Amino acid sequence: SDDFRQHDDGEPRFTSFSALDRPSLTYPLTRASIGSQNDFTQPIEHHHEILSLFVICGLGYAALYVMFGDTFLPFELGWSVLLLLAGSHLASQLCTRVGLPPLIGMLLSGIVLRNLPGDIIGGMTKKWSSGIRASGLSLILLRS
Repeated sequence: SDDFRQHDDGEPRFTSFSALDRPSLTYPLTRASIGSQNDFTQPIEHHHEILSLFVICGLGYAALYVMFGDTFLPFELGWSVLLLLAGSHLASQLCTRVGLPPLIGMLLSGIVLRNLPGDIIGGMTKKWSSGIRASGLSLILLRS
């Protein structure tokens, strides 16, 4: 189990125990900005993971552009599909964290991206749009 322990410096630290009931890691705690005086949170130290995610996404986009050419330029078909996939994934993750079904996030991202000014996914033709909608509907029906 996990517990709070008082250390020599007087600061509480969160100690996590593994399945073998031995200490695995000890994190210094920081006081939460919202809540009572006893609320503590672990510090966020994931900057390197976020940076590496952006680098991987950039390299992936560059590879798609090299392989498929002008299709993946902004406001073209490949760009639109990629943006729709990324937006729906991000929105589904946000809805999951809030406690809503991920499908609501995917639907809302499609609605928002289609209605943004500037026609950000304007490269998507009606044929592709209806094909994506039909695929989504069939996946929903298969899962239920």
